[in-house]
Amino acid sequence: MITRMNASNRKGITRKGFLAAMGFSTAGLCAGCSLEQPSAPSNANKGAGQNSGGANEITFALDYTPNTNHTGIYVAQEKGYFDEAGLKVTIQQPPADGADALIGAGGAQMGVTYQDYIANSLSSSNPLPYTAVAAIIQHNLSGIMSREEDHIVRPRDLNDRTYATWNLPVEQATIRSVMESDGGNPSTLKMVPYEVDDEVSGLKTKMFDAVWVYEQWAVQNARVQNFAYNYFAFATIDQNFDYYTPERIQLLGMKEWSYLISMSSHNRYQVLKKLFQPETPAVIVSRGLVVPEEMLKAARECKIAILTSRTATSRLSGELSSYLDSRLAERTSVHGVLMDIYGMGVLIQGDSGIGKSETGLELVKRGHRLVADDRVDIYAKDEMTLWGEPAEILKHLLEIRGVGIIDVMSLYGASAVKDSSQVQLAVYLENYDTDKVFDRLGNNAEELEISGVSIPRIRIPVKTGRNISVVIEAAAMNYRSKEMGFDATRLFEERLTKLIERNEMKND
Repeated sequence: MITRMNASNRKGITRKGFLAAMGFSTAGLCAGCSLEQPSAPSNANKGAGQNSGGANEITFALDYTPNTNHTGIYVAQEKGYFDEAGLKVTIQQPPADGADALIGAGGAQMGVTYQDYIANSLSSSNPLPYTAVAAIIQHNLSGIMSREEDHIVRPRDLNDRTYATWNLPVEQATIRSVMESDGGNPSTLKMVPYEVDDEVSGLKTKMFDAVWVYEQWAVQNARVQNFAYNYFAFATIDQNFDYYTPERIQLLGMKEWSYLISMSSHNRYQVLKKLFQPETPAVIVSRGLVVPEEMLKAARECKIAILTSRTATSRLSGELSSYLDSRLAERTSVHGVLMDIYGMGVLIQGDSGIGKSETGLELVKRGHRLVADDRVDIYAKDEMTLWGEPAEILKHLLEIRGVGIIDVMSLYGASAVKDSSQVQLAVYLENYDTDKVFDRLGNNAEELEISGVSIPRIRIPVKTGRNISVVIEAAAMNYRSKEMGFDATRLFEERLTKLIERNEMKND
């Protein structure tokens, strides 16, 4: 469960009180949820307030269609627990972009979402302003559902079957892992996109043979429809599924460490032996906590790396997620020059020989920084941000026809280069042609899409006598000015409209 930062913070509203009303234990609060509650209302709390009766109003967003996961919420409402706590709670189903976006935008103060969504959001370059406060489900309740007639009762029975996938790497890795561990052959499993709202309907129409479901929703739905199904839970295959995913880096914080320390030495060793799987990349112990001897022994036997950090668990988790997202993101190589101009990444493209590298050199001489020449490796850091970096072999190098390859860092110093940069603006250089129509007012919006992220692109005609580097500088500053709300094109249009209106009044 998540809550918006600085939202629902009316006097008298506390997360403890809200969770207590819902029947949650305060011991279920997540680590890293030490956000202080201000006593005064915030200006951002447009959706929270007090009604005339003095009750504090809260909008609570669900993660999905109401199901058994939400029982405690509706019971609290039905029994009047919210009223007793002085709360007026409105339960709302999520919009198309989910409860996360709704809460982040201030449309709701609390809600339910998924752990992977929270991790991705909080680790992005523009994290949503919310925090995790509690877990409403304490165990893994997912598994594989299929038609009873197909006799799929264990992972190896998925051989030569069709599986509806969500296209999540962790999901697919888990399916392959459990099949292989059970003696199955994952290569024979055909994965098709999950394109239904009702898993039972997909099985009935034989769109697929098996699907990953949540027992409290899909299995209950099958029972209501009297659909003959088979279901096996991941937790029954291996109890470790109830607690962690072995393919991921395991991060142990204060709560996990305290749990291990409370065990006897023998039990601690046995638990850690089950925890350390061959596919586990590494185990990280945060907060500078002392690594138990049993953990070191189990790690040596299982050949698992143990890493330590003095960083707090929540911060370390966010930094790790951000780093891995960047390093593991798919790269797209484009031909061009990436420059850092006034702190903004500008991608210069154009036909071969038009003068991209020469323009980059001129910009370096004018005090700007080279990121990459000739080949720029670009990846999506998140849904809205592109990041560019040079190929390792071309780092800090610039190729000028007639001169050859020059080392910009050696010639102009460390201040003339940059290892990577956000790509915010694209400039395309093309030969001037009197038959071509070029944008003269700046209102002909054009975009360049790379890795699913779009950035604005402008076209600059190249002609003898034009100082292209100065023009690109002006384009970069003009783009920044627009981002700050100062649009010269709009100002010109407003002046033109006023002039036309004045002339029309004179003519009348």
